[in-house]
This record gives sequence, C-alpha cells and structure tokens, in this order.
Amino acid sequence: MELTVGGRLAMQLDCNRAVGRGEARPTSATSGSISFSAAAMTQAACPPGSMDTRIASDLESVRTYVLDGDRLNLALEANGGVYTWWHMAP
Repeated sequence: MELTVGGRLAMQLDCNRAVGRGEARPTSATSGSISFSAAAMTQAACPPGSMDTRIASDLESVRTYVLDGDRLNLALEANGGVYTWWHMAP
C-alpha cells in the first residue's frame, strides 16, 4: 500500500491492483485516524481464498491506524477487525 502526501492511494491486493484516495490524521508519532474512499480495482480472477475483494470493500470502514515497527495496523469501525500490512523491502 502507498498513500502519498497528496492523498493518492495505490494498493496491491493479491493478484489485483486498486487505486483511490485516503487521508491520515496523526494523533501521535505512531497512530491516528485514517479514512479511505471507495477504491477502483482491477478484476483479475485471484485464486480461491484471496481477500482482494473483501479488503477493497472494507476500505471505507477503516477508522484508525497504528504503526508498529514494520507493520501498519488498520482498524475497522465497530470492532470489525484489523488489517495488518507489513513493509516488504524491494
């Protein structure tokens, strides 16, 4: 996932790519609130068990973030769960 200063969001979701908009509002050096618009996603047929469609549809329900080392935790509203993203070196 890449979120630019200008608010552009780009994500690799399993075998699909998604783009949209996002805005982070820090409350500390490692956490804050965050919001995303609906994302436009490519429609490749990913293997069974892929979470690409679910993650893309959940983006608008993300409310907060916490940075924990090389992990970004995105919490959904109403205790709906947490998505964790790891930084992967190129």
